[in-house]
Amino acid sequence: MRPHGGVIGTTLSPTQSAASGIWTLREAEAYNRAGLWPALPGAPTSVTGTAGNTQVSLTWTAPSSNGGSSITDYTVQYSSNSGSTWATVSRSASSATSATVTGLTTGVAYVFRVAAVTVLGSGPFSTASSSVTPLSAYTPTAVLLTSGSSYTVPSGASTMKAWAVGGGGGSNIFAGGGQAGGVAYKTWTVSGGATVSYTAAAVPTTIRAGYNSTVTYGGTTITGFGGSDSGGSSGGGYSGGDGGATGGVSTFVASEVTGGAVGGNSASRASCGRIPMTDVSGLKAALSLAGVSTSETCAATAAFGSSGYGGKHTARLAAGIGGGIGATISASNAQDHGTGGAVILYFI
Repeated sequence: MRPHGGVIGTTLSPTQSAASGIWTLREAEAYNRAGLWPALPGAPTSVTGTAGNTQVSLTWTAPSSNGGSSITDYTVQYSSNSGSTWATVSRSASSATSATVTGLTTGVAYVFRVAAVTVLGSGPFSTASSSVTPLSAYTPTAVLLTSGSSYTVPSGASTMKAWAVGGGGGSNIFAGGGQAGGVAYKTWTVSGGATVSYTAAAVPTTIRAGYNSTVTYGGTTITGFGGSDSGGSSGGGYSGGDGGATGGVSTFVASEVTGGAVGGNSASRASCGRIPMTDVSGLKAALSLAGVSTSETCAATAAFGSSGYGGKHTARLAAGIGGGIGATISASNAQDHGTGGAVILYFI
């Protein structure tokens, strides 16, 4: 008669002769000496947290040993008092080595630890992570930049959409021209404190094409090309990013020239002859948030992106940023310099 040991369990697949999982004491002893006895998993390592809006995203590395059984879940805990007490996160079972802990308090520093779980139970907890402080909800902001070369991403912002508006081209009342600059745009994932590099097109000092504007972040650059100068046949274009719009073209009728508008010429024309800009992927909303008007009222200062207007025997109306005819004019030959460009950054 075969002497019986303890019931080991049929899921262990032993190499010994006990097919039913009921082993002799000698078999159990030999299995233990060989180091094949089932064990709990080891502790996970490298628990790291990234702060979000009232939450923290965690990642970790699986334990080097699973004890002979597959890991089916991880127990995630957090502490708001440097590990004096711990709370367990309620979550669906998952073997993924990441988790998002929600419902945390803004401004409170938390540490986290993780334990692996198999059919045999939960293993030891990892070393506690470095402290992570959840962020408050970020209020969207926008800024218009016409000078300088860099801008710091605000703390708490996670997304940035940027527009690079090229400068408008100059015009000659006898030859036309005055094309608007092009607009390129792109959306980036950003981190607070990071640097955004840019160039905002300067106002030309001669009758010539507008200069380019650029935005660079994370190794990627978008460019809004300047509009054509006198006699040009098309507005400025764009390159890079998610998309953009070509600048509007000018019209030249009976010794009168109307410059192109940013985003392409709109159908409407203000009473003063200016043409307002058209929207380019939410640019108008970003400008409004930055406190910049895009509605043309024929005031002395043109709205952003509107065209200029000039006639051989009439007053000249300066264009808005990126528009086709600038503020500097030459009465002797009825010529207008182009306008400068701009960079607009929108953070959420």
